[in-house]
This record gives sequence, C-alpha cells and structure tokens, in this order.
Amino acid sequence: MEETWLCSLCEKRARIVCESDQAKLCWNCDHKVHSANFLVAKHLRILLCNLCQSLTPWNACGPSLTPTSSLCHPCSLFRDNIRGDDNDDDDDNNDTESEEYESYDGVEEEEEDEGENQVVPWSSPTHSSDADTDISTAATGLPFNRFPHNFSVHDSDDEIGCSSQKLCLGH
Repeated sequence: MEETWLCSLCEKRARIVCESDQAKLCWNCDHKVHSANFLVAKHLRILLCNLCQSLTPWNACGPSLTPTSSLCHPCSLFRDNIRGDDNDDDDDNNDTESEEYESYDGVEEEEEDEGENQVVPWSSPTHSSDADTDISTAATGLPFNRFPHNFSVHDSDDEIGCSSQKLCLGH
C-alpha cells in the first residue's frame, strides 16, 4: 500500500469515498455528514478496499451505512490465490470456500441471496376483466417501479450494496 488515505475530517483511516462531497471519510464522519439531512443522505458512496484502499464495486447511499469491508478485484484475486495454495486438496468443495469469503476481518456480512433472490408470489387480481386495473398495482395495491440495472463490469452477485444503488438513482 503506497499511500494511506486519511479521513478528510478527522485524519483516521478513510473507509468510504463520497464523490459528491469530494471527500474520503471514516465510518464515524460518514455517519455525521450524511445523516445531517435527506439531501446529503442521497449521496452515493463507494467503499474503499480494506487492503489497498482503491475503489471497490460496492456502493450505497443513505443516512447511516453499516460498517463493512470489501476487497477490490486485484486484492480479491490475490487473496484467492493465497487461499488456493493453502487449500489445494479442497478444490472440489467450492461451496465451503465461498462461505469462507463471506466474512473478512471478523466483520460478518449478510448472505448474498438474502435480499435480491427472494421469491414473492403474485396474488391474482380479483377483477381480471377490469381494463383499468394496472398489473403493477393489482397484486399489492401499491405502485411497482422497476429500476434500471446499471452496474459496472466489476459487479457481481456477492456484493453488499447492490440493491442500495438502485435506490440512489432517483436523485
């Protein structure tokens, strides 16, 4: 690690980059700044790699982000290679290895499937002949909005914050 990025406010190790504020922030300062009002809570923040502090694909917005850790793609590959050397006899057991990668430095991350792959059954509309009934409101009575899936090339299904990005696009 050539350069350690420090928090723009308190000079602790930076964990998040807010491009809107052009600031690198630690978790505490990020919370103070982005919980100030609803407008700054909409700022999209990018998590820095826990090893080299480069930008990662993980991003989210909101007044208070849960402290977590992430790795950039090169550090993730490096870590995979190191673990692969130590576990040569476990190559045929990919399920166990993928579970090991879900936590890093004692920080437990949510399961990757928890929010995005839930199946919710549609209830059939009571009046199917009613032409004014919108299919997006028929099942729940609430409007259903689909957000575009605008992830970069580096995104994958196992990152936390994927669904948060969709909420931030409305600003």
